Amino acid sequence: MRALLVTVFALSPWVAACGGMITGSSAVGDAGPGKHHDGGANQSDGGATGDGSATIGDDGFTASGDMTAIGPSCVPGPIEICTNDVDDDCNGIVNDGCADTLGIGTTTTVAPYVGADGNAGASDLSVRCPPNAFVTSMSILFYDAQQQVSGVRFGCSTATLNRSSSGYSVSLVAVSPSPYVSLIAAPPANGTGAPIVVTCPGAGLRGLFATKGTYDAGGILGYFGKCGAATLTLAADNTLGIAIAAATTTATPAGSIDAAGYGGYDYGAGAGIAHTDVSWTCDAGSVLVGLHGRVSTSGQITSGVPGAALDKVQPICGTLTPHYIH
Repeated sequence: MRALLVTVFALSPWVAACGGMITGSSAVGDAGPGKHHDGGANQSDGGATGDGSATIGDDGFTASGDMTAIGPSCVPGPIEICTNDVDDDCNGIVNDGCADTLGIGTTTTVAPYVGADGNAGASDLSVRCPPNAFVTSMSILFYDAQQQVSGVRFGCSTATLNRSSSGYSVSLVAVSPSPYVSLIAAPPANGTGAPIVVTCPGAGLRGLFATKGTYDAGGILGYFGKCGAATLTLAADNTLGIAIAAATTTATPAGSIDAAGYGGYDYGAGAGIAHTDVSWTCDAGSVLVGLHGRVSTSGQITSGVPGAALDKVQPICGTLTPHYIH
């Protein structure tokens, strides 16, 4: 009876420290107080299992039971749960394999590159939002005397990925200054007509993902932008999926939204000017991050009015890419 009481007192702290059950034999032996199983650690290393008996101390007392030594206070689950900030798989890393940030990965210059090729003094230029930022607003400038687009300005934002018990959400942070970057012809064609400002309103992950334009032999006659809203889905393996669909686009002045939901203006439409229409849509999960174009100092359209303007355009898109904790 004396040995039985001693054994019960010795086992109780161990069960509390392990935080689990024990299902087998684990010889504590003569290592001394607090030394279990591996001969040197202060607790089990999590590997002793079985369905036999465990010999305790020198008095030969054998305690049989059904217990499992699994390590300090952790029972591994099948996969990390990304919404609870707990080390579910017991590997010492909280939320490993879960997305924690959202940025821009691969960038693509989207074909075709259209506009005028014969204007003198033209320069190929590219403008981009800063790394991991994308276009959430756009100002389109016009040279009324030449009836041509003279440039664009882009407002950029970064996405903050928020994780909660209900899942993932995104909030946008505008990049300063705003607009952040511009592709504009030199004076006097840097905006004699009132600009049209296209924005992507609403909460969540929003940005321009589609554009279209018109052009003739002298350069770009019109340019438009269309907003998209992204939906986030969390797969069983914790991969974060991003799907973008057309969303409400606003423009100033309000009459600058066409029937297809694009904001902008086209000098050639209904004006009797021979022109070609073109449209660009970013790949799935991608948004507009910049523009490649040609700025001319001597552009000329069908009407024969010379001046500096935007000769050619080609959007640059970037893939929204989650970063995962490792």
